[in-house]
Amino acid sequence: RKVVTAWINDLTTYLAEDKSNELLPQNDTTGPEAEISFWNRRQLTLVNVTEALSRPESRTVFGILQEHAEPDRQSDDGGILASIEESKKVLLAWRELNRSLTHSLNEAKDSARFLTRLGKAMKPCYDEDLVTIKELLPVVMNNMKMIYVLSRHYGRALRMTNLFTRITNQLVRRCKQVIYGGDSVSTIWTRDASDVVKNLIQAIGLRNEYVKQFHKAADELSKEKKAGENGADSKLAAPSYKRTFSSFNLKRIFNHFHNFIQRAEKLQDMFSAIEQYNLFIANHVDGVDALIKDFNATVRDFSLREHDLLDYKTTGFERDYVEFNVMNSKVETAVQNLISKEINSRAPIMKKID
Repeated sequence: RKVVTAWINDLTTYLAEDKSNELLPQNDTTGPEAEISFWNRRQLTLVNVTEALSRPESRTVFGILQEHAEPDRQSDDGGILASIEESKKVLLAWRELNRSLTHSLNEAKDSARFLTRLGKAMKPCYDEDLVTIKELLPVVMNNMKMIYVLSRHYGRALRMTNLFTRITNQLVRRCKQVIYGGDSVSTIWTRDASDVVKNLIQAIGLRNEYVKQFHKAADELSKEKKAGENGADSKLAAPSYKRTFSSFNLKRIFNHFHNFIQRAEKLQDMFSAIEQYNLFIANHVDGVDALIKDFNATVRDFSLREHDLLDYKTTGFERDYVEFNVMNSKVETAVQNLISKEINSRAPIMKKID
């Protein structure tokens, strides 16, 4: 009885470790690889547990408990009767747990199967450029549709919200890596400004396409569901009890990406300005040397503050960004005045030529 009670306690604790029915914490920025790994490990563990419980020595333990809970002879001894009742309770608890164990194993197998397919579709999101990832988003979205419609256990609104949130996390992480030119924040300052601007524009495009493909998939599911309800043959018609993607927590899914892109747009303005002044230097524009020197000093000071430029939660960036814009405006005004002065100085000459 003690052995089976210990098994019950250990397995109950393990089964309760599944947090997939809870909304993903705000500070959890892991990608879908964490979810895939969890369900693959859970499947393996539950298979091993099931096999261990089917071994002869385990069956012997259950046989002894069964005999003790249902003895052949009745007894009037109070101590023995209490022991029998306790064994019955343990046996009943085990039977209930065994049903939960079977359900959890089927759930893990189903989830691992669908999520492994998603993992293959998501692979480019870990190492490809942003344009390639953007082109492959329909494949990822199609896998998400299949999970929601076909997975008996995983296709629930809350779990799908969490999974979409993890996909968002990975897309943001990959955008950061591409924009920075690596995992280190400091590498962005050694990159050509035009390349940084190009990557920032690609990141913005990726976010827009991600949102577009999500709503496209939601519309397709709605149409498939209506077609199924009207009797048409539809392979991806969601069961009647399932609503479409629009029922998911969209704020939770997209906010991380939206906030990230707001910061990316500010960096686009910033590095566009750097690119512009680099053109002045490359084309040897007269009279701007002092201005460019001041501007470069501003950029250098900004870089030395070592902000994680794409971490939208850092408030220090916002303050320094305002200072940068003030300096940039001064330089732009000075350049415009210089150009106007140059044009005005040539006006009399042009009149004479006319």
